[in-house]
Amino acid sequence: MELQIIETVITGNRKQAWMQHAVTYGVVTTSEAEVLVLFSTQGVIYIGMVQGAEDFRPEDCMHLQRNDTRARRILEAYMQPLPDYPEPLHLIGTEWMIVVWRTLASVACGVPISYADLAARMGKRRAVRAVAHAVAQNPISIVIPCHRIIRSSGDTGQYHWGATLKKNMLASEARLRPALHIL
Repeated sequence: MELQIIETVITGNRKQAWMQHAVTYGVVTTSEAEVLVLFSTQGVIYIGMVQGAEDFRPEDCMHLQRNDTRARRILEAYMQPLPDYPEPLHLIGTEWMIVVWRTLASVACGVPISYADLAARMGKRRAVRAVAHAVAQNPISIVIPCHRIIRSSGDTGQYHWGATLKKNMLASEARLRPALHIL
């Protein structure tokens, strides 16, 4: 299934908006970390690692219905070389953030790009810092691949969930990349 994106534009506090929309959550144990997934009635609104989380922790979600099976199914589908998208992404953020996240979602697996490249794809070459700020606010890690954004120097740079995890994810994706690319 093709990736579907639903948008909710807000101007206030994102965490409050997410929690107003959230109805279900799940926690999935992976080889690298425990992953928290939040769902609205319209789709996935948040994916992030539990360790080091500043946005959400499972204890923030105790008032919601828990469904680890649904969260596992979503992560398994999204982490395939050719991902299946069984549920839409429900992006909740400012208009600018949503534009950046939509563009970021189109970055191909195994092909990291720089913040400057991402800004250029958006036709906003001079907005590199604003693009970087929006990338750093990405609420749907892994699926909206902020880990694929590297520095112009080629250095992998930092990652909200740790530089080691970012390097591991990029290395894993590089192994999946086909040897022949059509230009």
